[in-house]
Amino acid sequence: MPIVLHHGSQPWRGPRDLRSLISLDGLPGQVAAMQPEFWFQLDDLSALDGEALQARQMSIEALLPLLHLQCMRGVPDTAALLVSWRSLYRRLLATPKGRSIAHLLVSYTAAVSNDEPERLRLAFQQIEPAMESDYMTTAEQLIQRGLKQGLEKGVTQGAVQVLLALLEQRFGLLSETTVQRVRGSSVEQLEQIARTILT
Repeated sequence: MPIVLHHGSQPWRGPRDLRSLISLDGLPGQVAAMQPEFWFQLDDLSALDGEALQARQMSIEALLPLLHLQCMRGVPDTAALLVSWRSLYRRLLATPKGRSIAHLLVSYTAAVSNDEPERLRLAFQQIEPAMESDYMTTAEQLIQRGLKQGLEKGVTQGAVQVLLALLEQRFGLLSETTVQRVRGSSVEQLEQIARTILT
């Protein structure tokens, strides 16, 4: 069953089947009738509020990531939002896979939040001290240090080397095409890679 999980800033307004995306104008009726519809189930998080989502019967391993997708982007006070989810985070951390899911949520937060890094660090510290150190990962520190050194010198070589090392650690041996693509990136593209590399 195909499912689309929409978490944009506006409710879903597009079609809910493939047939609606294909122009059948001018086709004989018998041919047009052969085009499959390919309906999909839509779960539109932007049409719900946080309470409606929390009222669903689902595990904490599913609920907390969906809350992040629904609420995190565009919220100026991300730190306060995280603190309000402290009990949910603690429930998640008590589950067998909770620690690995929490790590992904920390990375997602770092990638999409517009809040001050220090405020986020303190919010994660209030949830659990180990999550604070998760937020301040060595990878993030290397990205920041490498980009800063590279940009201050007017060259991107330092940033490129750091990003290549992190990409290789995250995904394994890189193809030559990928290496050349990173080396040929502009400063803006390198910054974008740095923001999203952990997620």
